[in-house]
Amino acid sequence: MEMVKAQCEIVPRHSGTPGAEKTAEWIRDIASSMHNVKVRIDSFSDDTPAGKMTFRNVIAEFPGKGKPIIIGAHYDAKKLTLTPDFQAANDGGSGVAVLLSVMKTVASQKKPFPFPIHFIFFDGEECQIDYSGNDGLHGSKKAAKDYTGKARAMILADMVGDDDWNISIPENCSPELKKIVLQAAAELNLSDSVKQGSMQVLDDHLPFFEAGIPAVNLIDFDYGPGNAYWHTGEDKLDKINPESLGKTADLILKILAIMEKTSF
Repeated sequence: MEMVKAQCEIVPRHSGTPGAEKTAEWIRDIASSMHNVKVRIDSFSDDTPAGKMTFRNVIAEFPGKGKPIIIGAHYDAKKLTLTPDFQAANDGGSGVAVLLSVMKTVASQKKPFPFPIHFIFFDGEECQIDYSGNDGLHGSKKAAKDYTGKARAMILADMVGDDDWNISIPENCSPELKKIVLQAAAELNLSDSVKQGSMQVLDDHLPFFEAGIPAVNLIDFDYGPGNAYWHTGEDKLDKINPESLGKTADLILKILAIMEKTSF
């Protein structure tokens, strides 16, 4: 919750703003303080409807043998012209906080995971106008290109912090990873809240999925009554439940534990 709060205090932080750069540096500094991790900011320029823009992915790498498992979340906020102090507590803040928490656990393990784990905090997930070839998913498209043929799997966490925590796995995810997520949920007694969904979701897992990297999205795309809080000024810190953040972190750690014993 403290990490969600810290992000909510950086406003605005949509891509291209000083707030976005400050958030990337804040993530880098927290990650760099952990044991046995290599952290860097991958800055790049990309076309947008408003012209060329600089984006910054934050990449934190834990070593191991073989291809890495990527765990991702986006840190940029949606640009809301009428809400310049938009907190983006859930849609951005929650995923980042969960990843940093999982990183702390991974860093503190007496017996490290045998495979590399790369945590990627994406910039540019939100579109300026409408998702297209040059609008939205900028950070994940760049990372997916860099990791094509070089990653074992990709796990995304997005919008995972609200009170009514219900993960609905999008239809456009890899079947083998869906099974592992459902197995992890069953072992944690979370099956009532983690289920297979039927929606196609456009999110940061998709560039990896389309690049042939097995990918899955842990998303609760039902935020407030009728999803009414999504991309509105109501997406504030007071809507975030620490138990939801904890459940998501536990789920990711259980997925990693299962993948340690899985050969795909």
